[in-house]
Amino acid sequence: MTKVMIVESDHNQRHLYSMILENLNPSVEILDVETVADAIAKLEETQIDIVISEFSINDENCQKIYQYINYKELPILFIVATNDDVSLLMDDESFMNNESFLILEKPITEPMLRDAVDGYMDFDIQTSFDPEDITDNFCKIKIYYFLRFDRTDIPVYLKLSNRKYVKLFHGEYEFGSEEIHRYLARGVEYLYITKEDFEHFKVTIGNTPFLTILDVKDENPQQRWKRTQEVLSSLLLSCGVSERALNKGFNNIESIKDRISNDDDFDSISTFITSNESFYSDHALLTAIFSGLILEKVEWNSEANLEKLLLASLLHDASLDPEVANIMESNNMDLISEMSKEDQERYFSHTKEVADLIEQNDAIHKEVGTIVLEHHERPDGTGFPRGLTSRHIHPLSSLFIFAHDLVEQLYANDFDPSKMTQIMNYLGDKYNECHFESAYSAFLEVFTPKAAAVQVVEESEDLEDLLDESFEEIA
Repeated sequence: MTKVMIVESDHNQRHLYSMILENLNPSVEILDVETVADAIAKLEETQIDIVISEFSINDENCQKIYQYINYKELPILFIVATNDDVSLLMDDESFMNNESFLILEKPITEPMLRDAVDGYMDFDIQTSFDPEDITDNFCKIKIYYFLRFDRTDIPVYLKLSNRKYVKLFHGEYEFGSEEIHRYLARGVEYLYITKEDFEHFKVTIGNTPFLTILDVKDENPQQRWKRTQEVLSSLLLSCGVSERALNKGFNNIESIKDRISNDDDFDSISTFITSNESFYSDHALLTAIFSGLILEKVEWNSEANLEKLLLASLLHDASLDPEVANIMESNNMDLISEMSKEDQERYFSHTKEVADLIEQNDAIHKEVGTIVLEHHERPDGTGFPRGLTSRHIHPLSSLFIFAHDLVEQLYANDFDPSKMTQIMNYLGDKYNECHFESAYSAFLEVFTPKAAAVQVVEESEDLEDLLDESFEEIA
């Protein structure tokens, strides 16, 4: 099995690299790290075959990791991904005289990464030597994402075997959730699109621009909420959250949404609660779910504190445009530098802007404003706006920050059950002081990771029985 370590602070980039590599080789093991210390620890404890590291002129992490690899004389392909001037690397003979060192300029595409790792990845023998294998022509998309939508702009395929794919939906096709449930009931986890369409639509995890919702403005709000619950429930249940815990989480959200809708005192902020269709909105809802579930396990649990956390979850990014919030969730400085000056200012001021809005509303407890103001602080003092450390961050803010990062990690790992232990270890290393430690301990009680299910898809008459004669076979 090929092991690839990705050192990249931007979770969207990590999504893309992981998806490309997993589509090139289903057996590849992806290890995500964000710091030099974590990277070196991984290099010490396991044999890594490929390292993909971001490079920034203002950050020496890339060089430090490479220096360690070079010092230890580890046989590793080292790939630098950057959109900065690479002259600093080119001046370093230890880099440029090494045949196992490559520089890729962002944005990185599937062909670029494929060519870079060619010869370094362990390909499955069955697919590598099968002249009729056509898996390289397709990319997989989690089937759960299709539950949110009812129209595809491009053809979507079902995989029956490495040799056989059938066109499930034609382009410009309207489908219903019942069609998706037919395949979910048969254990189908992924649907597929062609590599060409994958590149054209710049597909990443959780971002499927080829799927849309028809007449979304005319759709009943309750129907949209049902769609949201269905998708999020499917993802979280697969990761080990119990159905009881999920139902309680959704009930908590419905209660606070009802109060906001029916209480005149909330009129001044109710317009900031966005629809449930975007990643931004999903992120808020998931943060609300986990904040409530984790709070239930700590000593300062109360109905009043639950309301504070739920309100903070729904409001914490309320002043940001959803697209800006989506991009900025990773807090990646390279991405921030590419934004307009106005968007950068909005991003770094949004915590105070929403906190000030809350401060002006007598119906909302002032601690909600504190949580919102501090939700980008970090236990080691590297956050903003005040650079607080764990000892100075409010207990409820600590719990919220933990839940917020947990949701980020689930997205970064595509809600993959097999990555839950990795996520747990990451969070345990990062949040081990003061009230953060209590949040982590509570989290361990909420999650019961399920073992990764490895499913080999063979040619299946059972699935073929589901297909209409009009579907086109691709083989």
